[in-house]
Amino acid sequence: MKMETLKAMNVGKRKALVLQADGKARRVKPANGKTFQLHEAQSLVGGFIEVVHLGESTIMVVNEEGKITGLPINVAATEILRAYWEARNYHTNDYIAGDAVLMHANMLP
Repeated sequence: MKMETLKAMNVGKRKALVLQADGKARRVKPANGKTFQLHEAQSLVGGFIEVVHLGESTIMVVNEEGKITGLPINVAATEILRAYWEARNYHTNDYIAGDAVLMHANMLP
């Protein structure tokens, strides 16, 4: 995903975007102002985390057990995931369940 796209979503090297499964979105910053600690990321997605890479500098942090615990489909996060893969001529029916956090890759050590 290009940095211009992230900027349009108000995501940068110091801010992340929580895409809630209910369709709402909110900007968040790490407590230390630079990087999210594991417990912060887990709190944002409500459980163990899985990191989905969306290019060189963008990641989406999701709930690793979201599907198996029956969390609702996150339409916005799923659309971003599918758009990333479709741009690479790979079509998938995969989806994101539960809240997701879109951020610059350097925000999660």
